[in-house]
Amino acid sequence: MKKILIITPRFYPSIWWIEEQVKILWENFKEKWYSIDILTNKYNNNLKNKEILFWLNIYRFSNFLNYIFFLIKNNNYDLIISRQYYKNSFILWVLKFFKIIKSKTIICADSWWENDEINNIKNKLNFLFIYKIYFFFIWKNNYLNCLNIENNIHLYNIYKWKKYIKKFTNIYNWINIKLSKNKKILEIKNILFLWRFEIEKWIFETIEAFNLLKDNNITLNLVWYWDKNIENKIKEKIKNNKNIIFHWKLYWNEKEEIIKNTDLFVFPSYYPEWQPVTITEITLNNIPIITTDVGNNKEIYWNNLLYVNKQDIKNLKEKIDWVISNIKNYEYNYSDALEKIDISNITNQFLKLK
Repeated sequence: MKKILIITPRFYPSIWWIEEQVKILWENFKEKWYSIDILTNKYNNNLKNKEILFWLNIYRFSNFLNYIFFLIKNNNYDLIISRQYYKNSFILWVLKFFKIIKSKTIICADSWWENDEINNIKNKLNFLFIYKIYFFFIWKNNYLNCLNIENNIHLYNIYKWKKYIKKFTNIYNWINIKLSKNKKILEIKNILFLWRFEIEKWIFETIEAFNLLKDNNITLNLVWYWDKNIENKIKEKIKNNKNIIFHWKLYWNEKEEIIKNTDLFVFPSYYPEWQPVTITEITLNNIPIITTDVGNNKEIYWNNLLYVNKQDIKNLKEKIDWVISNIKNYEYNYSDALEKIDISNITNQFLKLK
């Protein structure tokens, strides 16, 4: 049986966006008779360094030395997929350079804007062009996976080494199409905002647009993730509106229950997204989506999403009103997009990389 190692910032019991993606990935690899191990950070001292969950080995380390020793000792993987950040994956690249690791390695490069991690690394190491040494180690990996075309262009503009273009791949975030639902929304009663509560996600303006709606029988559900300070500001902003319900960070069945009862999903982000995982999750439930043209939304879903102007409250309110009034006749179809990002197709793409 062939072996695959997946490196991820966190894993169980912290099951959220990236972690859910990892879980879906290893489940499908397992169906294809691959043995999967997880290497992740030990972010809590109460967690075990090693445990077996879901029929896979989970290894957790709190420092780089343990991380290095693990990779040196366990150098028999056929494939290593790293969803780690650049700085945390640097050790993997160095070991690859010195041929301590001989596995095929794929680094998921989820960044493509002027203040992202790879640009910051370049700026910090710009003295005497030291960043070129850093990038040299990066390219000892077999592939850098990009989630959209802008990501490809962005990385090419940074590296500017044509011989490395063949190492760029475009493999999307994924879903399990077997879990898709064909429900038809006939009336808008519950609107959902589900993502990190950051200013760039436009959470405050979403609340303002909702407050402008004339229908008092509609509920806006806010599911929290990330910033405690913004969370407190949101609670203060909605305290007098009984139609806006704040939810703590939800997992598994609790989150699925919220999504199941959602009639409209709103995601008006102007953050430089690469591929919003929330949208892939919502499309599985056949829920209409209002969003902005960010990341690879149009690349994957074309015009099956309703697009609003970035940072335009009036336009957002008008689109919500339009969906409320026209939902019975509103037609959209996610089937082609779901086929494109189905996990079975994605794992095959990973395995076809030479």
